[in-house]
Amino acid sequence: MAAPLTGPGWIVRARWGGLALAVVLVLGTALVEGLGPSVAGGSRATLGALGALLGLGLVSNVERARRPRFAVEALVFDVGLLTALLALTGGASNPFSVVYFVLVVLAAVTSGPRATALVWGLAVLAYGSLFLLPAVPALDAGHAEHAAHAAHAAHAAHATAGDDGFAGHLYGMWLAFALTGGLLGLFVARLSAELRDSRERTAQAERVASLTTLAAGTAHELGTPLGTIAVVAKELTRALEGSGLGNVAEDAALIRGEVDRCRAILDSMNARAGDVVGEAPERLAFVELVDALRQALPAARRARLDVEGSGTLSAPRRATLQALTNVVDNAFDASSPTGRVRIRFEAGALEVVDDGAGMDPATAARATEPFFTTKEGTGMGLGLFLARVTAEALGGTLAIHTRPGAGTRVRMALGPA
Repeated sequence: MAAPLTGPGWIVRARWGGLALAVVLVLGTALVEGLGPSVAGGSRATLGALGALLGLGLVSNVERARRPRFAVEALVFDVGLLTALLALTGGASNPFSVVYFVLVVLAAVTSGPRATALVWGLAVLAYGSLFLLPAVPALDAGHAEHAAHAAHAAHAAHATAGDDGFAGHLYGMWLAFALTGGLLGLFVARLSAELRDSRERTAQAERVASLTTLAAGTAHELGTPLGTIAVVAKELTRALEGSGLGNVAEDAALIRGEVDRCRAILDSMNARAGDVVGEAPERLAFVELVDALRQALPAARRARLDVEGSGTLSAPRRATLQALTNVVDNAFDASSPTGRVRIRFEAGALEVVDDGAGMDPATAARATEPFFTTKEGTGMGLGLFLARVTAEALGGTLAIHTRPGAGTRVRMALGPA
């Protein structure tokens, strides 16, 4: 499988390619210009400075290759290095100044909007500074025409008010560069964010598929032993009838009832396997939804449930009930043994409020991740995750509002606002 475009490896290789190209261009220029022992000292100094800058870039990339992540400071360094190389090879007139755009795009792909804005701003300032720098003598300072060209470039770079036309052209170039670089960075940053979201949604769908496949397998495997338990419990109940062992007969009947409940849960899991929603939306009355929820709750929790609001919503019945049950179970688990949980229907959204200990920001941020739980030994960490998946599959959202010591409010919207 190919490495992701946002990984550090391909960026390091791209930097190697860019540095290699710069070395070839510098050496090619030196050969074309006839650089040799007789070249003037100015050209020798320029070539030495270029070699030092390229060596610095090589060292930087070697160090960057050793790090697991590509940080934005490397792009800031590259902006400075490119500016120095351009200043020594023609300044703003060097056609390779377009490489600034490449650095802005790299920032947009690898980092967030702030890093992109930083690299873009530095690139704009760096490119603008090239118009103000004095011209550097050409590599072959021995040729008179080159010296004349350098003098003309210096004069142009320091255009005065008497040369308003050329100065206006330079300002136009800089402004066009700033606008183009900003728009390019914004577009690529948005596109990169969409790609990251798409990969996250794909990974989430794969996790859900794995969970539902596991649920189907579990339902199938547990069906046989539960059936055996149900048969044995039924035979025990018959054998104990009229035996005077009333307590034992009641226990056997209780076992049968709990087995039937487990079978119903497993059948529900099996029916939902492979699809988070799995059914068409329908008009659901909030009162009916709460009644079904009460039947799924143990008697002790049923007595501590408060309900507010009324109305109807359009959503798949079974998936909605399961998601709401998961959220309510979590609320009861977070509450004290005598604490109450409140469900209310407001503005087309279901809200579940508890009076528990609440969560700190770090815990709340991870609460909807799969297999993340604070219930040591008693939870799998899937309740809120599956509720969020259901809400998002229906085009809605699941939001958690909480703070330590103030309880938690979970708002589940099952469709676009």
